[in-house]
Amino acid sequence: MGGDPYHAPEQERRRRQLARFGAVFFGAAAGVTVLGLLLPHQPQVDETGLEIVAWASAALAVSLSLWGERAPGWIYMLVVAAGTALVSLALISNGERHGGGAGGDEMYYLWVVLYGAYFFGRLATALQVVFVAVAYAVTLAIVDPGDVATSRWLSTIGLVVGTAVVVRFLSERIDSLMASLGAAAHTDCLTGLANRLAFEDAFAREAARSAREGEGFALLLADLDRLKEINDRFGHHAGDEAICDVARALRETLRSGDFAARIGGDEFAVLLPRTGRSGAERVGERLSHVLCERAPAERSLGLSFGVAQPGEDGMALDDVMRAADAALYSAKKANIDAAARGPRARRAPTPATPG
Repeated sequence: MGGDPYHAPEQERRRRQLARFGAVFFGAAAGVTVLGLLLPHQPQVDETGLEIVAWASAALAVSLSLWGERAPGWIYMLVVAAGTALVSLALISNGERHGGGAGGDEMYYLWVVLYGAYFFGRLATALQVVFVAVAYAVTLAIVDPGDVATSRWLSTIGLVVGTAVVVRFLSERIDSLMASLGAAAHTDCLTGLANRLAFEDAFAREAARSAREGEGFALLLADLDRLKEINDRFGHHAGDEAICDVARALRETLRSGDFAARIGGDEFAVLLPRTGRSGAERVGERLSHVLCERAPAERSLGLSFGVAQPGEDGMALDDVMRAADAALYSAKKANIDAAARGPRARRAPTPATPG
């Protein structure tokens, strides 16, 4: 029942970070390379190769800034591979293979690994590390630094592997904490249902889906009857149990695609995709019957509900809530009047409709 109200916004935030951090990394790579060309450097440097690195890094930075947020995920695997290739080209061009001194440019592999290990999963990170190991081995074969090649490869790849493992574990820990915080911020602690904030997010998503697909949805507001009386007679623990009974009845009654939330003390809201007004009223009646059957005999529970349909009752959340609340108020008043006439007059609630 219902979806994850936190997952979609978090994915969007992650995609923005992926694009922006990538643009920063490649922009910094272009800047560092240009500085290396402008400042005094050893004569053996292959300036053409470094110019290619600078221009390619700048082009990737601009591309990620402009279109990175709309790019599919697999593009970023290619972006990371391109980063590894550019670091390798910088190593080949730094003058060492023509007799100049080693520049230590292999440390820039860590930039690529930090970026990939933070954003990608374990398998993608492992593949990235393998690619770095192969690319660096090929680069050393081209540069031919002599007997130190093996020790340089082992030292660098050892550092790359350690960095990837630590950053990947830290990223997973951060993701877990963010997911927990996001779930807590969107969950009602008493019932485990979504809360008001999550409901508002879900309404916006459902309204967008409805407009996109041309299929309507309904909003059902439900409110416990006699909760104050239950609290006064049996204590607030019994009142909390009654509220939890409504949550359990919702879980038993609703479809997997429906969305239920506790939006107030004893008030619940349900979004019913692809459901009309009459269908939502049937859901409310079924919910009321399930709740009556569940409640202990000494504290029978009643439920009032009202239905509104976006489009007919407006599209803004406030307008739809106002229409459903008016219907709920009419239904609750009818239930109170029925209770005042005596037990025989009381029956399962019949919702009023706005207007």
